[in-house]
Amino acid sequence: IESIHTKFCRKILGVKKSTNLEALYGEPNRIPIYIHRKILMNKYWITILKSSENCLLAKTYKMLKTDVDNNISSNGSNWASNIKRILDESGLSYIWNSQYTTQINLQPIKQRILDMFHQQWYTQINNSPRLDTYCLFKHSFNLETYLDTIKEPKYKLAVAQLRTSSHSLSIETGR
Repeated sequence: IESIHTKFCRKILGVKKSTNLEALYGEPNRIPIYIHRKILMNKYWITILKSSENCLLAKTYKMLKTDVDNNISSNGSNWASNIKRILDESGLSYIWNSQYTTQINLQPIKQRILDMFHQQWYTQINNSPRLDTYCLFKHSFNLETYLDTIKEPKYKLAVAQLRTSSHSLSIETGR
């Protein structure tokens, strides 16, 4: 699905297959599918926690959680271990540890996952030699106004190609 998503972004911007993914996501303000997946997993997890204790799904989750708490690994196939890993990576381990004693809200988890993606994105565009020019134009992760304001498709594509270093100028063809 992610490859379809990147093809969509490339089609909108009119850029090459070799265009850097950070630029590809940054121009149209698109978030990769794996980030959406992490958010939806946490949303579903919170739904399970709010369900009745007699619910088969809640009972199954408790068994999976017990395995995670006892460090019983199923080669990464334990769904609850994936939730714990996402929370640990996000610096939200305390939520996992207090999941039955506190009311859990999705918004802080979602915000932290998105913030981490934005930090990673910003670091990658600043450390990529190919995106030196891109860093001059792009300072925040938002939809670029030229995508809405320029009506002529050939000019819109030319601006997108120049900004993302997906053009045929000598600096790129000699790379």
